[in-house]
Amino acid sequence: MGLTDKLKDRFFSQEELETSYKEAPEVFKERNLNEIESARNRAEELRDRTEEYLQSLQEDLEEMKDYQDSEGLKVVDDVAEDFAQSQKMLVKETDLSEKMDEHLEDLREFLEKFNNVSEKQGQVMKRINKRTKLLSVLEDIESHLDNTESFVKSKYSSLKRYRKIKSLKEEISELEEELEEKRREKTEISTATEEDEKQRIEQEIQELKDSSEWQEMQEMQQELEEKEDRREEIQAKISKNISTMRRGLKKLIYQVESGEIEFEGDISKLDKITEEKYAQAGEIQEELEEAQEKVKEEDLLDIRQVQNFAEAAENLSNFQELVEEEDELEAEIEVLERKIEDMDIKEEVEKAERDLKAVKDKIERKEREIESIEDRIDELGSSLDDRMEQLEQEMNEGLEAEVSVKER
Repeated sequence: MGLTDKLKDRFFSQEELETSYKEAPEVFKERNLNEIESARNRAEELRDRTEEYLQSLQEDLEEMKDYQDSEGLKVVDDVAEDFAQSQKMLVKETDLSEKMDEHLEDLREFLEKFNNVSEKQGQVMKRINKRTKLLSVLEDIESHLDNTESFVKSKYSSLKRYRKIKSLKEEISELEEELEEKRREKTEISTATEEDEKQRIEQEIQELKDSSEWQEMQEMQQELEEKEDRREEIQAKISKNISTMRRGLKKLIYQVESGEIEFEGDISKLDKITEEKYAQAGEIQEELEEAQEKVKEEDLLDIRQVQNFAEAAENLSNFQELVEEEDELEAEIEVLERKIEDMDIKEEVEKAERDLKAVKDKIERKEREIESIEDRIDELGSSLDDRMEQLEQEMNEGLEAEVSVKER
């Protein structure tokens, strides 16, 4: 190692120091005791001085209330009295912080408000200056403000840093306490019981669905679905074709009923199917064939509509059979539904599935609660790392040493 390196190592290497966050304030205080005590005493002196100046202002303003102008100008007396009254209230309401950096800002703000007077009030103040100490006190406060600012920028730093370190220690302690509490909360939440119950119910459901009774119900359910599909198919076929013919039928019915067109069949049957009263219409094949001829002969529809009408009528050539089949299907569906509904196995499976949903919901709620706690643990851990880093930085700068702060 050369001479230059030795000198650098001797004069520029920093002391290495290790401490816990709980001991950090005391370590800092021990090493900066004189500066901290001196700053604390000086801060107290400055705060006391501020109080003295505010008291002087109060007294001078009280005297000003009774001011009488030497030339008997009442306007001067009135302005002086109003000024004294308002400024006394300002002084009375002023609340200065004990912390010197905030104290300085509070004092500066107070002076700005106090000096913010109207032009008339300013002229009166100059006129009565010789008979009051008010302006002199204000000058003293301005000087006091400069002294306070100088103190805050220099000697107050050790005391301020000491308080910051104490504050960080308290924050870290609170964060650690909450972190431990959250970890404890997490360990106290368990889904083991619910998972066992879930497994038991799932097994119960599987056993029920493996039974012959369940198989029988499934077969009936399949038959029910097939019949429902067929019923819907018939309903769709009837509805679609009636809809295609409805305009032509309406025109025909109107002209038949008004005597403009003769119709040999039962026109009321056609009226019923336009109103979707299919079961009441009965056999309508002859009426549809005659309707098709009349619609074409009387030009009740255009060529394309007549063609569509004819196709729809052809599709419903077995209308009565379709309606009867639909009625039979409806009756069979009702019987199957009652049988399925009356089966014990259906209620047993539904109850077990309700129980399974309830236990799954409980598991999800607990998992969400655990997730929320884990998120909070992460937040607390991040905040804790941040405060520890701040504490190390404050210790490093305040002690001019390489400080390592541990949690314990």
